[in-house]
Amino acid sequence: MKTKRIPGAVPFVQTGVAAVCARLRPPLAVVLILATLLTASCSTEPDGPFFRVADRSYSSVSGAVFDAISSQVFLVGEHHDNPLHHRTQLEIIREIHEKAEKPLAIGLEMFETGYQAELDRWIAGNLGLDDFLKTYYRNWDFPWVLYRDIFLYAREHQIPLVALNIPREVTRKVARQGFASLGPEELALLPSGVTCDVTPDYETFIQRVFEWHGKKDNSFSNFCEAQVLWDAIMAANLLQYHEQAPSMKLVVLAGGGHAWKPGIPRQITMRKDLEITVFLPETHQLQRKNVSARDTDYLRLFNPDRQHRG
Repeated sequence: MKTKRIPGAVPFVQTGVAAVCARLRPPLAVVLILATLLTASCSTEPDGPFFRVADRSYSSVSGAVFDAISSQVFLVGEHHDNPLHHRTQLEIIREIHEKAEKPLAIGLEMFETGYQAELDRWIAGNLGLDDFLKTYYRNWDFPWVLYRDIFLYAREHQIPLVALNIPREVTRKVARQGFASLGPEELALLPSGVTCDVTPDYETFIQRVFEWHGKKDNSFSNFCEAQVLWDAIMAANLLQYHEQAPSMKLVVLAGGGHAWKPGIPRQITMRKDLEITVFLPETHQLQRKNVSARDTDYLRLFNPDRQHRG
């Protein structure tokens, strides 16, 4: 596939702490990210750092993607402030882009659908970095440096970026007051057919992922409604894109709670029969010793006790 080189772009093959240090500028971000890279050691399993849950085997990123390449959708979870997780996302994106016979698009929790035109302009090379950064920070609060290589790689290789989210004010209102509090104008922002179906199994999932230790009161119910609504919205927007471009493979970058199988994957399968593979990072609450096929297909192994949490 023909690619474009962006003036001033950072090469994407740099690895290691020295390369990261060379690319980062904001002093605080440098300190935090280098501390994570130095303390969160990766797996030293001889067959690779990806743990396949189905048979409890290990593989490299190439092996994991090769085994899953027939999937139409790939969910790749993250803790938003963890640079190791974003490095893994880029590894998977690159591997799928290079190995898959079908073209690739990247779905983003980070962007609201109202900013799709700006994403399209960025990929087309018609939006400069300074202007794109303004758009980025209108949508997302986490430092650009964490996601930079993913966005630059997508632009260099002209991989479409797909906004999946709605204005955060909507889900925040649901988290405070419940789904029933949404008015007609707010409901009009939701994709067609989206509902807020919180089941007992989903409540148990939320308790586990977010380590909810309080009572199952109204605040818990509202939080569950906000999370399931968020999942349903992103799944519906993803499927809308799939209908327009059915030949595309889709990599979805989303927070771990959304990327777990009971999150966005469940909402997708409720609406359409698509083959989905889920990659999640190993964290303190999701490790080899307690993971099951109901959670994910693969764990990217780290030292969960020494990772920067977020």
